[in-house]
Parts: sequence; C-alpha cells; structure tokens
Amino acid sequence: DIHNAAIKAYSCYDYVKVNYKDGDNTISNIDTLISSLLDIPENPKKDGFYFAGWYKDKNLTTPWDFETDKIRGETTLYAKWSDSPIPVESITLNSTSGGILTGDTIEVKASIKPYYATGNGILWSSSIPSVATVESGVITGIKKGSAIISASSESGISAEFTINVYNPMTSVQLGLQKPVFSTTDNVLISIICPEAKYFVIHFTDSKSNHYYTRNIENTTDGSVKNVSLSPLSADN
Repeated sequence: DIHNAAIKAYSCYDYVKVNYKDGDNTISNIDTLISSLLDIPENPKKDGFYFAGWYKDKNLTTPWDFETDKIRGETTLYAKWSDSPIPVESITLNSTSGGILTGDTIEVKASIKPYYATGNGILWSSSIPSVATVESGVITGIKKGSAIISASSESGISAEFTINVYNPMTSVQLGLQKPVFSTTDNVLISIICPEAKYFVIHFTDSKSNHYYTRNIENTTDGSVKNVSLSPLSADN
C-alpha cells in the first residue's frame, strides 16, 4: 500500500514558532528563523519556585543550550523549577579594558552563568566616579585618568573592566613676543598646551625656502613654555 505522507519544506528565510511552556501551559511563544540561535528570554516567575532553565523535553532531561542549539523546526521548550535559589556561578564581560575620550561613552556587556540564576541583575559601579561613571554597562568618560568598572551580582560574584579616559587633542596657543616679518635674530615663542608632553614645530625660512622642524619637550605643570627659535640652527 502507498500511504500519503505530509512533507513540510522550509527555505532559509522561513519562520517557525517556538513555544515556551510550563508543563502543558504555554507561557509565551515567538516566531523565529530556521537555523537561528535563540535569544535568551526573560526568566519566567512562579510563586514559591525558582526558575531553573529551559529544556527540550517535557521530562526535563535535556537542557536547551542557547549558545549552540539552533532552531530546526517548530520547537517547544519546557521550564524547570527548583525549590531553592540558583546561585550565580560567574560573570563574564565582553572585554576587560578599553579607552575613551572625556565626554564620550562606551558600552560593556555582561553575561551571567547560569542564565537562569536567581537574582541575576547586574550591579555596576566605578572605582573613581570623578574619572568615569557607569550606568547599566554604559561608561561615560569624565576626566583624564583610569578607573575600574565592576559588574557584580547580588551574591558578590564580580568581573572588572579597566577604563582609561583621555583628553581630546587640544589646539596649541602660540604667542610671538613681538610681530616678526623678517629677521635674522632668534624668535621667542610662548606655547600653552597643558595636555601635550612634546611639541613638534614646523616652520619655513622664506629666504632659503627650507622647511624645518623642532622637537620640544613641554613643561610638566602645564605652564607657559617659552621657546627660542632660530632657523639657522633648527633641526632638519
């Protein structure tokens, strides 16, 4: 005998339904692409119990791995519950250090394992708020310096991110002691640029049409730096 068979074909752009259930009761459902990874949904709540993860089967023997398991067709995931709180085992940040300019922001993302840990909210803090502040993982540079950004669980598990805050490049203020149009004497220039450790000054001798540079170390306290320049003795 030849029996009729139902064949369902999917293209790479087809959407299928994913059902999230507590036993026979549907908690929620979503439509998602075939062959895609699932985003971890918000943990469900149940009076008197603690959520303990999503499972592939109703008997709760095989957990769903959100990092590796891909959707192959219509899928049902089942919630597992525990009588006891699930502790946070680790917190991982997507990076351990970074740099930022004053006034700019950078976002650091934190992931908790297991994802269903009880009290899995992240508490963010900065070791030096005057250098950098943080809110929900978004760091804002306040002033030049370094600070440690901490992501902590309610149980005290934590991870750290070192943020280095830099001042943006500033304009150099140059001041001539007196107007100079043409001279064979040295020219005294006053320079103010508190953030620069060294200057590189470029100038041209209009008579010889030679181009010169001078490397000059700045003052350490950000005060005025007086420099005497002579094209004839300049470094080439």
